[in-house]
Amino acid sequence: MKKVFFFIALIFVMTGTLRAQNISFEHGTFSEALTKAKTENKLLFVDFYTDWCAPCKRMAAEVFTLPSITSIFNDRFVAIKVNAEKGEGIELAKKYKVSGYPTMFWLNPDGKIAYTVVGYRNEADFLKEIERIDKSSEFGGLEAMTQQFRNGASDPVFLLNFYNMLPEKDPMRAKVALQYLNSLPDNQLFDQENEKTIANISDMLDVVNMFDKKFFYHYAEELGKRVDGGMKISKSYSLGVVFSVQLKIRDFLNAAISKPNKQLFEDLVTYQEKWPNHAYKNRDGDANLQNGRGIGFASSDFLKLQYMFVNDDNPAMFTQMLVPYMDRLMQDSSSYSANKKLNTLLNRPDQKGGFNDMLYMLFKGHKDIAMKSTIDWVDYFWKNSPSDKKTKQLVSNWAFFAGELNPLQSELVVDAAILINRTGDKKRALELLDETITLFNKTVIKNKDRIIKKLENGKRDIINKKV
Repeated sequence: MKKVFFFIALIFVMTGTLRAQNISFEHGTFSEALTKAKTENKLLFVDFYTDWCAPCKRMAAEVFTLPSITSIFNDRFVAIKVNAEKGEGIELAKKYKVSGYPTMFWLNPDGKIAYTVVGYRNEADFLKEIERIDKSSEFGGLEAMTQQFRNGASDPVFLLNFYNMLPEKDPMRAKVALQYLNSLPDNQLFDQENEKTIANISDMLDVVNMFDKKFFYHYAEELGKRVDGGMKISKSYSLGVVFSVQLKIRDFLNAAISKPNKQLFEDLVTYQEKWPNHAYKNRDGDANLQNGRGIGFASSDFLKLQYMFVNDDNPAMFTQMLVPYMDRLMQDSSSYSANKKLNTLLNRPDQKGGFNDMLYMLFKGHKDIAMKSTIDWVDYFWKNSPSDKKTKQLVSNWAFFAGELNPLQSELVVDAAILINRTGDKKRALELLDETITLFNKTVIKNKDRIIKKLENGKRDIINKKV
């Protein structure tokens, strides 16, 4: 008999424990739950789910049963589950514009949204969402914050909080980020000591998806004034803000060129011309342009030439502009001596098992944009110019220069040699290839025989008049 009583007592203990480890969801109507929340001066938590929603079931089983969650919920919120495809849930889902599951709302007593979470959250992430509710409530909830933003809110503290309230995929975040950047006073925008502000600016720049002249022009002009006045750009500010600005400009430029938007492109070029030359660490020099950093670090002349080339826009202007541009580029570049040093690094015995191959892959990408763009432009110039002696000499000189920008780009070296050969200067084309083959013969890298074979094939095709 004692065993029976012990077993019954154990069931009661276990049942009590299970109840303690579940959110206390209301079983009445939505209206009743909202009234209770109002009476108790609490937010109403509404979990919109469906019978077929797997993430909803995971939330119910894995998160809503955790003591760390239930201890907060049962004390601070009134909670109700709503099936979005049954009963009153159908109209409620329409009212609150539920489009994915689970969707979880915290509602003010008047039924307006204070905070929203869409999708599965694990314990740590769900606790972070709960923390954000406190911030949201300081400003009257998400709906009130949204209206305040639409009314033109310009307080950086409010905008930062609103930004952090919004779901990561909410398209409004980009607009809030831009408004935040425009709202920052210059003493905060150019503060190199406050790491938190630097991180916030960098984060905002990452989500901005449109070129805003007001912010970007102002930033370029003010940065120039400060550098002229003696301001030294710190490493953390350079990486966090200055570099982030240029990467964003790179993205805008690529979009304006590939899907031609001439007005946007011209606005971006104007920005680039405002950018202070003093911030030299954040400008590559056109001969050093490479993927990753990209054309956001190029000169305005480079950008104009690239736009005309990609979009076949005004070939006459292109050919006229390329001549002085290439003169400057060749005068300013010490590419060949630099590349000898790169190859010297690869000439040493590889004692670290693949270290030279790692260096090769690293250096191969060096100057890849500059090299490919130059070869493309020279080819375009050749096609849009008379085949006279002067043109042939220019094309030969430019293509040879491009081929030497980085000999490790062996495929592009072959392209440059073919272009030289088209001008009738076969001897010089073969010279470029022989020069590159000699460099690779000295290197200690894994695939050099395959690379040399491609270069030899290029020579063969030129000799046999295949190209």
